[in-house]
Amino acid sequence: MEEVHEARNAACAEAVKVLSTGMTPKECLDTLNRLIEKNDLPSMIEFCERAEDATMSSPFVDQLAVFTQLDIIYDKIYFEKKAARKIAFKKFRFLEEDKKTEAATLEESRKVKDDIDVQCAKLSLKSTEIKLIIGPPDAAS
Repeated sequence: MEEVHEARNAACAEAVKVLSTGMTPKECLDTLNRLIEKNDLPSMIEFCERAEDATMSSPFVDQLAVFTQLDIIYDKIYFEKKAARKIAFKKFRFLEEDKKTEAATLEESRKVKDDIDVQCAKLSLKSTEIKLIIGPPDAAS
């Protein structure tokens, strides 16, 4: 999982580097750097959203380069969420099969499982949207 974090953080740093070559405001770049430093999934998702907004609103930014990095970041975030989803599903199945599990505990586990499932679906959609913006791999060449 450490390789995933390193690749994600490298892509974040590269996106900020590309954004800094355009006319992206310094405050925006500082905010993006703070989000990278937090290094947690909610911060990374916010990073992607803010980087996308900055890309679309800053002149002279290589949009394809930034969106290529965002594609990498979303893929890494999705990989991490998918691993969490797998754990949540296993935990729920285990609790569901255990006849001693209280209804409240089972319901809480179901809620966690469903929340992660929805987050995975949203990340998958966003990743697909970014891939559509980039276009097919041979179009970037």
